[in-house]
Amino acid sequence: MNKLFAILLGASLVGCASTAHKQQVLISDNSKPSWVEEYELEDSTHLFFTGISTKYTEERKALKDAKYDALSKFLDYCGLHTKLHEKYISQVKGNTANVLTTTNKIETHLETNSEAQVGQFRIVKKYMEVYNGTRGKFYKLYVFASVPKTEVALVKAWQKENDLQKIVKLKSLNKEQSRLLEETKIEIELLQKRLEELIILREQVSVLTSQKELLSSENKTLKENTTELNNLRQTNSDLHEKVRKLNLHVTKTTLLESKILVLEQEVKIKTKEATDWHQSYLKLARKGNFSSIVSSIFK
Repeated sequence: MNKLFAILLGASLVGCASTAHKQQVLISDNSKPSWVEEYELEDSTHLFFTGISTKYTEERKALKDAKYDALSKFLDYCGLHTKLHEKYISQVKGNTANVLTTTNKIETHLETNSEAQVGQFRIVKKYMEVYNGTRGKFYKLYVFASVPKTEVALVKAWQKENDLQKIVKLKSLNKEQSRLLEETKIEIELLQKRLEELIILREQVSVLTSQKELLSSENKTLKENTTELNNLRQTNSDLHEKVRKLNLHVTKTTLLESKILVLEQEVKIKTKEATDWHQSYLKLARKGNFSSIVSSIFK
């Protein structure tokens, strides 16, 4: 029941001191009436429910709490689950809805008089206990409420309509779900196709990457070969220069050898002439003809 109070009243029902003050003393003298202990009664036209509040520092908040306790018991009697109470109160037509739609309206329209009528829900009796605590007085209210039995039919009709709306909504959701499933199926097929394309692209990228690595390796080798070729060209150029210089030297050597041959030939000639002259000299000397030798010398 405390959960129901939290849903219906929210933050407006504050000031409960039962948790803050454990040593509260009952100071009211009135004896508790018999109807306080009765959860539900009925006659030929009405149902009766007892509502009990927790302790509050303000009497009006305790009364409001007790009224909602009685009202929630009526809704439970109608088979309306706690989670639907607030929805029923906010949607049902009539005075009850006008009064109970929101907490603000509740605070505005609920009356403290025990005979006040809230739609078809009427408080016919109330009983209050007063407690004294360290911070002052606290109030606990008991209310005896009557509800026409015709109200039960209205609640059940609302619940049936709510169930029908749920069924319609569920069918709509099923259709929407089927549509979404079909769209999802199409999207999955498209994604599958896209995935296959991506796998092919991935394989192509892998092949291209391998080719790139191979080309990079070949390019590196080519650069190394180019460097070696340039070195060979430079070496070849140096060799050509050396050959050219060597050829020049050979040419000079050949010329010198030619000159040497000519000189040697001349030496041979001169040597032969000298030999011939010497032989002539010796012949003449043997004959004693010295003047002939001298004249042959200066000849």
